[in-house]
Amino acid sequence: MLQPAIATVLLLNVMNPMLLAQNPPASTFQPGFWQPRARFNPGTPVRLKILNRTDSTLEYELSAQKVTPRPILPGNESALGNLPLPAYVFIYPNDATIGLKYTVSVTSDNVVTLSVEKLGRNTPGDTTLNLHATGAIYIY
Repeated sequence: MLQPAIATVLLLNVMNPMLLAQNPPASTFQPGFWQPRARFNPGTPVRLKILNRTDSTLEYELSAQKVTPRPILPGNESALGNLPLPAYVFIYPNDATIGLKYTVSVTSDNVVTLSVEKLGRNTPGDTTLNLHATGAIYIY
């Protein structure tokens, strides 16, 4: 038979599972590419806007579509609508020695904006944006 105090704690946890939640996150939290950078609403159509903040021409393509890579000139942007989920977007410069850094944000009307900046030469950077079917956005 359970002790009365243990039975009370178990009953409270069944009735209100939020009692065990930790804020801030658990000390075992490890930042990294496996953590979402942002979230969108997967229940409504999502749009992607790619901003080229580099001085190089970039090319991008979607993994699920059989299309020729599309260019984005320096300082320009490109927009994609009604993306199938999950969507993997690959972005790369014409010069393979340049690394890229992605910064992502999401508006309330489900527009994902990806700003692409240049890193130094021979510096590993970001290559892929993953719009996951759950609404999580990952950068690899």
